[in-house]
Amino acid sequence: MTLEQIIDAQKRIAPHIIKTPLVPIERLQSILGFVPWLKLENMQNIGAFKIRGAMNAALLLSQEDIDRGFITASSGNHGRAVAYAAKALGTKALILLPNTVSRAKLEGIQALGAQTRLVEPQKRIEIALDVAQKEGLTFIHPYNDENVICGQGSLGLEIMAQLPGVKRILVPMGGGGLISGIALAVKFSRPEIEIIGLEPAAVPKFSQNIRSETIHSVKEFPSIADALLSNKPGSIPLVVARKYVDRIISVEEGPLKEAYRLLLQEGKIYCEPSSAIGFGAVLQGEFRSSEMEDSVFLISGGNILPEMISAIIE
Repeated sequence: MTLEQIIDAQKRIAPHIIKTPLVPIERLQSILGFVPWLKLENMQNIGAFKIRGAMNAALLLSQEDIDRGFITASSGNHGRAVAYAAKALGTKALILLPNTVSRAKLEGIQALGAQTRLVEPQKRIEIALDVAQKEGLTFIHPYNDENVICGQGSLGLEIMAQLPGVKRILVPMGGGGLISGIALAVKFSRPEIEIIGLEPAAVPKFSQNIRSETIHSVKEFPSIADALLSNKPGSIPLVVARKYVDRIISVEEGPLKEAYRLLLQEGKIYCEPSSAIGFGAVLQGEFRSSEMEDSVFLISGGNILPEMISAIIE
């Protein structure tokens, strides 16, 4: 993958996405000791960053592959993005979701006209690939796809344009497509900018695989970060992370919950729990406040219902 591919992806998807705000949240300074910058992908037109990668991948398909219809496996937001892409391109979509998927994400996908099937969470990609072959559908991978990664990389380009003085970017890590795209865009352009990856300590798949010769699944435990619970990193993102991600932090559940409450109640940011993981790392004591000037926290999605928020923070 090259910087030119990411720049081309940014241009390609421009008609289908929102250039989301990057804003300083000064009211958090008294609590954190610094003013954080938030990249608000919860305001994206499907409520999450995933539209960037899914749309880029879809737009690069042949007409024959588009006409076959799309299939993917997702915890929710990538599925919604693929459903959006299918609707925009006039084709059908089948989205395989974990049987634990939130109602907000399920209903958002169905509202776009896509079909859905609920399956065992950690087998959803395997099942989707099998269904794609049997039913002749075009599979769009949620993270282990170069075109998806380049689409996500448009976020890195946007952040550097919006905040030229950015020093570090803190990125949630699920399968790794998001951090791969951002890391490539940033390190190809301005290698001095620090890229920090954040995963739930409940599912530390990058930490446990970053130095392994073979990729393996990790033991998983419950977490409120439902969008980050893949138990194995993508092979392409793992290669990128080894070369271009400066640090990977596993965030414990206690600080993550505290950070989510902070974002909602003090930051007034309506988002999914996964979006709070960067602040979880701060509350966990991973950084000194004096070093956090011009740091960008990625708010990756906002597809959650109010009653679910109440259950989490209470």
